[in-house]
Amino acid sequence: MTKNDRTNPLSYAILIENRKGTVLMEPIKIQKVIDYIEAHLTEELSYKQFAAMVAVSEADLQRSFKMITGVTISDYIRYRRLSCAAVDLKNNHKVLDAAFNYGYQTAESFTKAFKQYHGCTPMEAKDVNQAIRYFNPLVVKLAKRGGNVTECRAERIETADTITAFYNASDESSRLKKNRHSQIEFLISMRYLQEVIPENSRILDCCAGTGIYAFALAKQHRVVAGDLSEKHIAQMKELQKDAPQLEEIHWLDARHMDIFEDESFDVVLCMGALYHLFSYEDRMNAIRECVRLCKKGGILVFAYLNKWGNFYNGMINNLKPMDLLYREFDSGNHEDIFFRTTAEEINAMCQALNLICLRNIGVDHLAFLSSERIDAMSDEEYAHLLDYQLKATQEPNIAGASLHGLWIGRK
Repeated sequence: MTKNDRTNPLSYAILIENRKGTVLMEPIKIQKVIDYIEAHLTEELSYKQFAAMVAVSEADLQRSFKMITGVTISDYIRYRRLSCAAVDLKNNHKVLDAAFNYGYQTAESFTKAFKQYHGCTPMEAKDVNQAIRYFNPLVVKLAKRGGNVTECRAERIETADTITAFYNASDESSRLKKNRHSQIEFLISMRYLQEVIPENSRILDCCAGTGIYAFALAKQHRVVAGDLSEKHIAQMKELQKDAPQLEEIHWLDARHMDIFEDESFDVVLCMGALYHLFSYEDRMNAIRECVRLCKKGGILVFAYLNKWGNFYNGMINNLKPMDLLYREFDSGNHEDIFFRTTAEEINAMCQALNLICLRNIGVDHLAFLSSERIDAMSDEEYAHLLDYQLKATQEPNIAGASLHGLWIGRK
């Protein structure tokens, strides 16, 4: 390697030890294989084809791929095909079409593999409320640290494309109002928002989804709404046609909201970004942006997913295999597009920016415990249940047992 080569991080090679000696394998070649797989997921793929493409033996390629990415080539292809198949099913593709498209010869073999990976059958995955396990594409990154140490790592891509692909395949507009148990999150959250938001406030709802909170709050306040999903933006604009209520609607990435000036809002709601940001730096950037846009003394609200609540839900309702639930809990979940955290971590991040915590609560402890029973309740029974859910939010010791958490504070 020449001196000039050392200035280009992609020219570094990874040394992989094996029984035959040291094999020189460049990370850029691993990425080339990954890129080819992504472009040809619905076609027949072979190790021989990959090895010839990067001019190494099949054995060395497989060994290198596993060492750098943490998964085998065959597992990577399987995870990606089953993830893409699940998205197709949520877009109303037929089960048999999805099976054949991703290399399965029969519906039976596809169903068996699908259930083993996602924890549900292909038909169950079509339900808008059924969670799927989405394995994002891998990207190999090379990091140079110090004078002589070079590290290579593989990361799952966390881009707007993978998040919006999920929401484009889902019906977010009905998620919080489809049935009684799913309404608990919205109804309890609204009670607390109405309690803390001053009259005639100017509010930014930067992760508005299809606008369920934005439109409700716009009845009493001036609301600007934004979202990462073009589909959600179009749905909000459609609702605006007949009865305009929102001041503005924008495409927004909560980490970079440069279209707004500092301290432009009395209240800033971040009701979804922290669900999808895997790195601590990205989460802090989103929180910092919200703080920047909030007036001094203003209200900030951050929604988040609780590790324990999601673990309990998965176990009680048999949604996923136990080994997957353990991995999701330990990692925060790098298996799909959702990130799980704790009330303590969210509070520590907000305190690091000198925010004053007013509430840090769980909002839907009871929703997943017996959804069918809740959905069958009368109006009187349901109102009584909501009273007890409100009591549960006031118990800090069980905040983490809720699926969704809500941090409310002041700048």
